[in-house]
Amino acid sequence: MAFAKRHHKNAIVDLLVQAGVPAPAEKSKNSKKQVAVVNEDRPKPVNEKMQPKRYRLTILKDGAYLPMSEEELENFLASNPDFSQYFINDQVDEEAVQKHLE
Repeated sequence: MAFAKRHHKNAIVDLLVQAGVPAPAEKSKNSKKQVAVVNEDRPKPVNEKMQPKRYRLTILKDGAYLPMSEEELENFLASNPDFSQYFINDQVDEEAVQKHLE
């Protein structure tokens, strides 16, 4: 019976039902599928590779690299005026970079 039903042989299924064979139970097409429940409260996982990187200057203190404080950054920029232009301005002058590299 299952073979005839599976291969769409309706005439054979009708003959078998007339002969006394119980008809196969109808399966719903959605019986195997489960509905996914969406939880709006849960935040989406964040892909760390897609996050912009944040860089900061560090100083080696007592064997550990710690971020520079504002005072230390001001001292560094005052003692190194060539580098100060890179930290103050967002726009970097390409000619100044080439001059510094030579």
